[in-house]
Amino acid sequence: MFRRSKRWSGATGALTGRTRRGVRLHGPDDAVATQDTVTQLIAAIRRARREVPAAAEVIAEHGRAHDYDDPGKPSIAWDGQQARDQLVIALVSDANRLLAHLPEKTLGPKAAEALALLALVAGQDVEPSRWPAIG
Repeated sequence: MFRRSKRWSGATGALTGRTRRGVRLHGPDDAVATQDTVTQLIAAIRRARREVPAAAEVIAEHGRAHDYDDPGKPSIAWDGQQARDQLVIALVSDANRLLAHLPEKTLGPKAAEALALLALVAGQDVEPSRWPAIG
């Protein structure tokens, strides 16, 4: 995910000049942290859907984690670690599929920034040894 994030941001220049990094090397451990991660992932996927040509079609075909038209949070057992982990895995997998299935083409600044942000958000809470099913 870090390589994909670097590729999108480098190719587009969307994050040029920004030096702060918000990378966590572990997944969220409690309901509040997970809800924040879920909110960020869903928002980044929705932004990509709005800004990137063909993203809506890719999400409609490959998005499985959430109904991205639903304004609410997913209905899961927020007090259950396994349910939270599965949701984050599913959302990150949706983000990966979106990035992988988009056609290669030159993007405008808003679309490029949306994809760079999606790659960054999807990679910030992922530790492959903890969540090996992401992909």
